[in-house]
Formats: sequence, C-alpha cells, structure tokens
Amino acid sequence: GLCCYDFGPPVRLEHDFLLARVNGVWGAVGSDSFDKEDAEVACRTMGRTLRGYKTRVAEWMLRETKVVMNGLGCSGEETSLLNCTYSRSSYRAGLVRLYCGGKRDDEAAFVV
Repeated sequence: GLCCYDFGPPVRLEHDFLLARVNGVWGAVGSDSFDKEDAEVACRTMGRTLRGYKTRVAEWMLRETKVVMNGLGCSGEETSLLNCTYSRSSYRAGLVRLYCGGKRDDEAAFVV
C-alpha cells in the first residue's frame, strides 16, 4: 500500500539543519565541500530562496543523525539536490545549517 511513503521534497529543514532523503532514508547532509551553489539548490528543492548557511556545525549531532549525503557538488543550476553529485562518506563531516527565504513566487512579485 501507500502507507508511510513520503511524497514530499527530498530535503527538509529540522531546527535549520539540512536533511535529505536518499533511497527512502532520511539523514543529515554533511558539510564537506558544501558551498553557495549547494545551498541555493537545497533551498530551490523546497521551492524557496537562499538567505544564508553555515557549515561544520553541531558535530555532536552526528551521534544521533546519520549522514546520508556529503561532498556535494552542485553547479547551482539543478532543480533538486538529488541531481547533484555527492558521496556517502561522512568522515569528519560537520552538519549544514541552512536559512531559506520564502517561496520564490512570493519574492518574484516584489521585483520591480
């Protein structure tokens, strides 16, 4: 049946920490090589715009949260974080705090 399957976007924010769903498993996005292009694509995946991000934060949280995506290599043009290259290795990875603005459609209305 359709019980319990998550049809939403493959990324979400939890207390501003960036999480991703890879092969049906939710986990953290590691901060190794995470940059502005990766952050823009992550917000875009949720239909939002980038306001800011911090990397290598809350390494203590890794005891509770498995890293499912690390070493992201987005060009900045992707529509989904899952379209970017990434690895599963999480050696010494910190986590990513991501700050996204409102919906892109809302912000487009204010462009003069």
